[in-house]
Amino acid sequence: MVTGDPFVDAGGVVLEYLKNQFPEKNIIDLIDFAAEIFIYKWNGKIDSLQLNSNITHNSKRGSLEKQKKAKENVKKYFENILNSGSFSDASGYCRICGKKGKNFKVGRETFPLSGSGKFVNFHHGHENGILLCNDCITKLFFLPLAVLQMRKNLALLHVHSEKIKEYWIEKVIKKNLDNYSKNISEGILKSKLNNPKNALFEMASELINEFEAKNEYLQLFYFTNFGANPNCEIYILPNPVFRFISKVLRYCRKDWFVFIKRYYKVSKATWDYTTFEWVSEKEGKITKDYYQDEKNMVIEYLLEGKSLIGILKKFYRENFLKKKEVSSLILDYYLKEVKNMDLKQIELIKRLGKSIIEISRKENNFKKYLTMIEGANKAFQLRAIIITLIKKHYINGEEKPLITLDEYVNYLFPDGQYWSEIRDILLIYLYELLHEENIKNIDVEESNLEEPEDELIEF
Repeated sequence: MVTGDPFVDAGGVVLEYLKNQFPEKNIIDLIDFAAEIFIYKWNGKIDSLQLNSNITHNSKRGSLEKQKKAKENVKKYFENILNSGSFSDASGYCRICGKKGKNFKVGRETFPLSGSGKFVNFHHGHENGILLCNDCITKLFFLPLAVLQMRKNLALLHVHSEKIKEYWIEKVIKKNLDNYSKNISEGILKSKLNNPKNALFEMASELINEFEAKNEYLQLFYFTNFGANPNCEIYILPNPVFRFISKVLRYCRKDWFVFIKRYYKVSKATWDYTTFEWVSEKEGKITKDYYQDEKNMVIEYLLEGKSLIGILKKFYRENFLKKKEVSSLILDYYLKEVKNMDLKQIELIKRLGKSIIEISRKENNFKKYLTMIEGANKAFQLRAIIITLIKKHYINGEEKPLITLDEYVNYLFPDGQYWSEIRDILLIYLYELLHEENIKNIDVEESNLEEPEDELIEF
């Protein structure tokens, strides 16, 4: 049964997996099996999930006698709550799954981040704990086998697709059981990445490659239930961003990896445009292991909902000046999936770019208009350049207008859009066309890549 609570559901997936792996074991046997791992193999190091529980309380750890007693207490507790004739703290509906029946008060010793009995106003009706059914409590017990350790915190990936969620959690539990069988399991499974934002993107990429997933919604819970400072940060990778990543991984994978790699914050290193690698004077080529947990501007912007267009413009410009051709498909997919830009607007900007190249060819000067557009720092400056181009197009005797009034108002400069984004998109397509035409790179003025809040287009 899916409850919608990420902690309970993750523990439930672990429980179902163990049932299938060990069909001869009943539920108490499986609890006993998990308790053996937590107590003897991990030495009770699950404080970030079960605060002062039968396993993690200081009085339960240390000697073999204490460990044995802790395991007995766990078994006794679950035998009591799973017994149909057992005690209960209240009758009613479980706060998580809604099942009617006997409920039991639990706190942070069972349910991470659920509050403690000292603050009774935290819970419904001033109760000294959250009321859960025995099924939800049992599932929560298996949660340590579904999470990853990231530095001092834990991470749990929550996916709306049940199939994909089961795949991911089963992957974690398989690794835990494998380590257990090899006698190398010492605690909660450590993540390869310690930066939760970067880890979320790695997870998304893996799911896309494994399932050809196209339209998922991912949440990464980065939390701790330990001590006096419990905390939880939720990183969300929304559907539009997931669709965007899915597209670029399928159709421009190589360029996408170069783009992502370029915008890690790597100290004491420079970017090599020949090899598309980070290099240092002492070490030479720097491997991803060195910087994979550093901040990445692209990932940060996508998760925070900031526009990538300015970064993309800088990226394409750099590669043009270094004579490195990069496909504009990254921009195309970003505009369509994340920015939800009208296809007519995209095609209009592309058409305008081609016309600028034609006008420049006739004037035998490819630097002139590129420099003007690059140097436009105000909306009126860009509009003036467009009007000049419309006039040039007419003087050249073209049959159709460069841009109609309807296109200018409704598609080129639609109300509510940043004018600088339109400028940057146009420049990106111009750089691509210059590459295709094999026109040598030319010096252009560096422009401000910021997108001022007060420069929205308004008519």
